[in-house]
Amino acid sequence: MFKLYGAPLSNYYNIVKLAMLEKGLDFEEIYTMPSQAEEFLAISPLGKIPVLEVREGFISETQVIVEFLEDIYPEIPLFPKDPFKKAAVRRLCHISEKYIDGAARPLLATVFGGKVLEEHRKSRAVVELKKGVAALEKLAAVKPWLTGENFSAADIFAYYCLAFADFIAGRCLDVNIDELSPVLSPWRRRMAERELVIELDRAQQADMQKMLKK
Repeated sequence: MFKLYGAPLSNYYNIVKLAMLEKGLDFEEIYTMPSQAEEFLAISPLGKIPVLEVREGFISETQVIVEFLEDIYPEIPLFPKDPFKKAAVRRLCHISEKYIDGAARPLLATVFGGKVLEEHRKSRAVVELKKGVAALEKLAAVKPWLTGENFSAADIFAYYCLAFADFIAGRCLDVNIDELSPVLSPWRRRMAERELVIELDRAQQADMQKMLKK
């Protein structure tokens, strides 16, 4: 059985967890927060979550884990077989991670650490977030999923990266993701209605409330 290290608070943990659930895989969850402790760095060199433990060892980095799962369990696919279409899914995953999550993640200390957000950092974050959302919207073909008829890894990455950005932006940027992209709003609602997503979102909200109370 696989072991998945991480915490529901993390959007990246939820990306991997949803991919595993969509594929119908059995796994054990081990609640773990990011850490620079030597024992955790031994399995996650940057101290980040999630980490997947398999028979051969440990795998870190979210997209690497998801693609590994696709390689060993292709029966319920999250990527198309066609190389060009597969590249399109990977591109949406990358844009979601680097340009949407990436625009919001530097502001974590503002939300959880109570640090003051300087105006120039706020303006830059808004610009970068708008660019990332616009790129995702331009490339997406919402019919009904981001790449057409088939649910894919792109839907998973984009949903959780947008949710994280929305959480951060709503608290320190005065920006609403749905207002930035009305085209993606119906798709986000459709994602939120999936049974597995409802389960993960509830766990994330519970973990988030614990963190905010600290």
